[in-house]
Amino acid sequence: MKSPQRLCLMVMMALVGACGSDISATSNDSGEGNTDTSTFKDTNTGSNTDTGVTTDTHPDTATDTDTEPATKYNVYFGLLHSHTNISDGEGSPEKAYRYARDTAKLDFFGIADHDYYPDDMTAADWKTIKDAANSFNQDGA
Repeated sequence: MKSPQRLCLMVMMALVGACGSDISATSNDSGEGNTDTSTFKDTNTGSNTDTGVTTDTHPDTATDTDTEPATKYNVYFGLLHSHTNISDGEGSPEKAYRYARDTAKLDFFGIADHDYYPDDMTAADWKTIKDAANSFNQDGA
């Protein structure tokens, strides 16, 4: 049986795998009252990325070693809530998308201008936002 600390550490390993590069995680449980270690390994480089240590204060039914399979995940950085000069932000939608792509190097970006501030958004304003989004969209990039 795994201790609560060990289960928490294994969940953290899964989260690291979900948010990082290709990671394999190995946990060694040496039994009640002993030190347990977990090693995170980048499967692309083979180097250890982090080692966690916990003290097991709960009884185990047996000493065990678990190896979590390497799972491939991609990490994307972006922003889904940005304003432009169509509402209370600065710069045009095109300028915002260009900055997000070229300067901030974001993988995704979305404009969420208010439709009521300072004036009601017009159909032309909405078209400007959609046209800018479509012109900067690159499927699979």
